[in-house]
Amino acid sequence: METTGVKKPLVGIVGEIFVRCNPFSCDQVVDWILAAGGEPWLAPMSEWILFTSFNHRYEARKRKQLGEMVRSYLKNNFLFKLEHQAYEAAGELLMDRHEPPMAEMVEEGEKYFPVEFNSEAILSAGRASLFIERDGADMIVNVSPFTCMPGTIVASVSGDFKKDHNNIPWLNFAYDGQEDATIETHLQAFMHQAHEYCSEHKYNKMVKS
Repeated sequence: METTGVKKPLVGIVGEIFVRCNPFSCDQVVDWILAAGGEPWLAPMSEWILFTSFNHRYEARKRKQLGEMVRSYLKNNFLFKLEHQAYEAAGELLMDRHEPPMAEMVEEGEKYFPVEFNSEAILSAGRASLFIERDGADMIVNVSPFTCMPGTIVASVSGDFKKDHNNIPWLNFAYDGQEDATIETHLQAFMHQAHEYCSEHKYNKMVKS
């Protein structure tokens, strides 16, 4: 996590579920971040499973469908228990890498998109916000397929998002299956900004304390 006493910038990775979790599809972005001197935190595949379950419950309550409300409650409770069993099994390995509750993620995402949008966009915005406010991220990377509508929409609000979060470095990557010769250059430049953001954030905390 830390090398020679210097904290590596924490980089939260959000975006289209399959692309960000498939190393080939995202051109090994996790390895590129590591090589650039950052500490990557990849939002997991389970996020989408929990989100679809959350939506089931949301729609059932909205339409006042009692049977669906009960089913969705049981499903959400089952998934919640599975998640916590997985964390317990991982023990100290993932002690500081627990994902936030889905309700919190959606609540943060609603600052930029309505919950009815029902796509990765609200998750990307919500998780990015919690990466910063909850986990102390110093940079956000948003990945998506080339011409992906939700990814494009998230990229379109990234400027406003940065303003809302102390101008945190935010990098959008759209992949079309071809190797990107510029990814290393982009990450190196943004990692420099992330180091500055990290140092400034740490300094501000010291001043406030």
